[in-house]
Amino acid sequence: MYLIPALWRAALRSVPLNSAPSARARRRWVALASLALCACGGGSSSNATAESQGQSVAYWAHRDSAPQAAPLLVTLQDAGPGATQRLASLGTMRALAAGTYVWGEGIASGLTWLAHPAAAHLPLVMMLCQRATSAASTALHAQAWVAQVAQTVQDPSALQGQSFGRSASECSEAQGNERYAVNGSGELIWTSPRGQQLVYSPQVLQALLSPQGWDNGLGQRRWLRAYRLPASVAQGSAMVLVEQMQDSGPGGSMQMVVWLP
Repeated sequence: MYLIPALWRAALRSVPLNSAPSARARRRWVALASLALCACGGGSSSNATAESQGQSVAYWAHRDSAPQAAPLLVTLQDAGPGATQRLASLGTMRALAAGTYVWGEGIASGLTWLAHPAAAHLPLVMMLCQRATSAASTALHAQAWVAQVAQTVQDPSALQGQSFGRSASECSEAQGNERYAVNGSGELIWTSPRGQQLVYSPQVLQALLSPQGWDNGLGQRRWLRAYRLPASVAQGSAMVLVEQMQDSGPGGSMQMVVWLP
């Protein structure tokens, strides 16, 4: 559904607990985090990995339950392989090796993309999911965390030429050919799995990137948060998109999607 150059490989690793596949009720526009990622260069040496332990990493934490709110600021520390650490009040994460994790306590499942350039046992981007508190619901509550080494992008022109062909919601990667792209005129183009397209004007893209989001006139408001990944871990000018959607009215549903190139 979104934007990013095609020559990217997203290194996705997930070790879910209680991994019953969740229903992915998602509309055409859903919460998005776009990642155009490719792990570059050779593997880090054991010395470099050891040196990364103890490094503090700050994250922006987007919550599907608060799409209008500014992201929370969360700091983690690279505790090395085998160590368990708490992820704010959500639950725990244990790194088995660089890029492989086990989720515990309140976290039902998680996805990660790329290793942090200064902390080999922490991801650059991750999606964390908790089960709904209602026993009657099978939905997952999601958060998208982006390391602050990535740069926020608020200028719509910076997204031109970007394309996002992979996405994840509720800690599950989407199957199919749905995608977003931004053309040279600044239009945001959504392509369905069957190839149909909807084109959104540069003004809509500007509204999506704003704190107020964009009201589609059908009882839904949507937001896009874009992040440019550091060149040391991603080729070119790869970006991550976090998209969020909220239905209006009492009890309106809220969704989040992370988009990858």
